[in-house]
Amino acid sequence: HFAEQPRATARRAIVIVTDDEGTSEQPGALRELWNADAVVLGVIVRGPASGPRFLAHYVYMGMRNIAVRTGGDSVDTSDAAEGLHEMIHRLRERYSLYYALPQVMPGEERKVEVQLTRASAVAHPGAVVRARTGYIAPGERPDGQ
Repeated sequence: HFAEQPRATARRAIVIVTDDEGTSEQPGALRELWNADAVVLGVIVRGPASGPRFLAHYVYMGMRNIAVRTGGDSVDTSDAAEGLHEMIHRLRERYSLYYALPQVMPGEERKVEVQLTRASAVAHPGAVVRARTGYIAPGERPDGQ
């Protein structure tokens, strides 16, 4: 839906309220979210019957993973309304970082790593950096896709 909308200066965020049970990453979802310049924010509601999941031999790639890879965030809660309030608060506290893109082929997938300098990490011991792990270079690819 975001990809069909005109570019705006506002942030694009998808807030998901879920128990995160049985959720799996859909093929191509991360690429589509990067193309749309959208972050995923998850409110994970755990009920009394919920508990830790033991996933021996299974790599879980659900909502929490897609949130991290889009530069989003997640919060665990037993109260959906409280969790949603916390997530909106976190969204409003975020900063944006912009930089000049390197010369690459349009449509090329690029990896990104953002971290605090050592001095900043010492000065702000509670600081957390949440940034997308990559992006798709803008423009049309030579193969027309």
